[in-house]
Amino acid sequence: MKFKSNILILVLLAVFIVCSVQSVSAANSHNFTTDDNFDTKFADVVNGDTFTFKAGSYNLTSDYLINKKVNLVAENEVIINSGDYRFNFASESNGSSVKGFVFLGDSNNPKATTPIATTGPTEDITINNNTFKYVYDGVSFGRYATNNFEFTNNIIDGFLRDALNLGGGSGHGDVYIVNNIIKNNLSAKDGIAIAYKGSGNLTINNNTISNVIEAISINSFNAPDLNATVIIKNNIFDNVETVIEDPNHSEIIDSYNVFNNSGESSLTHTPKEPANIIINSTISKSSISKDGSVNYTVKITNSGNRTADNITLTITLPNSLKYVKTISKTTGDYKNNEWTITALDAGSSATLSLTLNAKSTGKQTIKSSSSYLNGNETTPKEGQTTTILSVNKLSTKITVVVAKSAILGSTSKFKITVKDKNGKVLANKNIKVKVNSKIYTGKTNSNGIATVNAKISNKGKYNVKISFAGTSDYSASSKSVQHKVTASDLKIAGVKRIGKNYIVKVKNIGDISSKSTKVAISFKTDNKPGVIQYATVKVKALKPGKTVSVLVKFYINKIYSSHKRNVIIEESKTFKEASYENNIISIRK
Repeated sequence: MKFKSNILILVLLAVFIVCSVQSVSAANSHNFTTDDNFDTKFADVVNGDTFTFKAGSYNLTSDYLINKKVNLVAENEVIINSGDYRFNFASESNGSSVKGFVFLGDSNNPKATTPIATTGPTEDITINNNTFKYVYDGVSFGRYATNNFEFTNNIIDGFLRDALNLGGGSGHGDVYIVNNIIKNNLSAKDGIAIAYKGSGNLTINNNTISNVIEAISINSFNAPDLNATVIIKNNIFDNVETVIEDPNHSEIIDSYNVFNNSGESSLTHTPKEPANIIINSTISKSSISKDGSVNYTVKITNSGNRTADNITLTITLPNSLKYVKTISKTTGDYKNNEWTITALDAGSSATLSLTLNAKSTGKQTIKSSSSYLNGNETTPKEGQTTTILSVNKLSTKITVVVAKSAILGSTSKFKITVKDKNGKVLANKNIKVKVNSKIYTGKTNSNGIATVNAKISNKGKYNVKISFAGTSDYSASSKSVQHKVTASDLKIAGVKRIGKNYIVKVKNIGDISSKSTKVAISFKTDNKPGVIQYATVKVKALKPGKTVSVLVKFYINKIYSSHKRNVIIEESKTFKEASYENNIISIRK
């Protein structure tokens, strides 16, 4: 019976858990525009909701209670005209955040405006990247505890009472006020930039507080008996009457604060400036060609008053620059692009020089980044410098081997070699050979040689241009060569009739010898009037400029009818001539 009761209890418990899980609403993202109503948008808010406000100007028309964990995010420039109203964060809003807004009060009546406040103790509230202008209090958590609160990267410009009025009572969580600008107290009598009434750790770092009556007030007003541990570092106090009021003498850790035209305070000045590593880098040449080398020198100097420890300088090279060797170093070890130095005294310097080789062209950026301990802090400090090296294209040279002349009808062969200025042959590079308007192409082989064959169709002298267009790494180059195409050119220089025979004079007006050929005279007979017949005679090969006369006989037993006759030389075109136009003339019978 007891076993069954236990089973029943487990079943009921499982049903309860399932129902509980089903009753929890999931967080949602909402877009907020200037046309939306705040009451409607916030009506069904659940924990974890994000409200993204679109750019524009919004007017608060009443106080809005935030009783859930929400994220309010401004997209681009969002102005909240707060007027007399505010966002009130209840205790149930723990974990909420406000980011990117401009909260604007009335410059003529800032007393009415406190844009963000609380109605009870809060935890884990984050307010960052906002601007507050013309306000009574920028953020007021009144007398309520403020636990684990972050206020970072905000600007409060123009406040009447407290720029930040932070918690009281039993507050014990950490409070971070970092990287803010708080300025321009609008009251002539009172006004506090940061009023803190809690007992937790308070960090005030890297803020600029200017033109205020009082910068920091700790453990005052509602909590005179509470003590806090306060860290105040790297702040600038400019034109501040009272830097800090601490009636209960909290434990304050302070350093590196700057006081300009500000009143006396209990904050101390750091007696000794920390180490400060300055990096300078140079190169032996501002520009080189691809495959060239350059010397890179980096010098680090400790300009501070303390010893720099555990120094690491990382040299970041682009992929196109390769380390060749270390020329010199004054101290430390260098390997794998890192220069490590155990310590560098105040006022001392160290130098490292390297040889680098460029593998491709373009602007190359060499970056040197340092990390070191400055003697006052345990967190490493960092520095960086860059150097620009211009790597230019490598010049190239073309050489061409080609016969001075070629016979018309044959192939002109161009043997082209491409090398860079260092004599390295360039493989797989496209080459163009231009003869008049015609272009022939080729590509270099593994030996950097391209063979381009051109069949030139006319006799004459040619200025042939060979070119390489270049690549991302190699510059373009070209070369012109003279090339001649030669040919014989037979011409019928004259025809003389002697009876039924003809003496034909043939001359070679070309620039090379012709081959042996025939002279033919066409005719028709009466018995075959539709058939053209030829009387022929052989002609020997003629050297350029030579002339020969040949006798063409017509036999007596042939009967001739009246017709037009042609005298033709090299009718069959067995070899190339410069022109065939002067190989035929017409004669009378």
